[in-house]
Amino acid sequence: MQYSKFAKDVGIVGITQALISLGSFFLLPIITKTLGSHSYGVWVQINITIYLLTPLALMGLSMGIIRFLSSEKDRDKIRESFFSVIAFVILTGLFISSLVFLLSDLLAMYIFKDITTSYLIKIGAFFNSS
Repeated sequence: MQYSKFAKDVGIVGITQALISLGSFFLLPIITKTLGSHSYGVWVQINITIYLLTPLALMGLSMGIIRFLSSEKDRDKIRESFFSVIAFVILTGLFISSLVFLLSDLLAMYIFKDITTSYLIKIGAFFNSS
């Protein structure tokens, strides 16, 4: 009984990861054809920045949930802790996204040396890749 639930959970996670990867696989040719080489480079750098800022927004709380709530049996305590962590992560993510959005002109000049890429930074500020 326990093994079948584990196998089902692993299967669901595997299928989800495969679908996410397929989305990126099909999106890549579209992006490279529609954007030029300069804009594609900017797009890649924005994605890398998002990947680097995501752990900052999560603040390690995903591992905290796994460590401290995995042994908890009280559903109300699990629910309360989980939603507290979710609310905190959402607020932290919105703060970081807003900060990047507001500083987009400065970041465009500092990173890309081109103010016209500011709109791409503003668009990318609210993408979250978790």
